[in-house]
Amino acid sequence: MDVPLADAVAAVRDELLEAAARASDDPQVVFAVGPVEMEFEVELRANAKAKAGFKL
Repeated sequence: MDVPLADAVAAVRDELLEAAARASDDPQVVFAVGPVEMEFEVELRANAKAKAGFKL
C-alpha cells in the first residue's frame, strides 16, 4: 500500500490531537502531547510508465 508521507504524518498528528481532546473531557485522565519521533521505511521505484520520475 502506498501512503504519501505527508498523509502518514498528518494522520498521526490528527490521532494525537483527538486523543488529547478526548482525554480533556475526563479530569481523571491527564494526556499531554509532547515531542514525537516517527520512523519510516522508504522505497524508491523508477516509474516505467510514460511519465519519468521516482515515487516516494
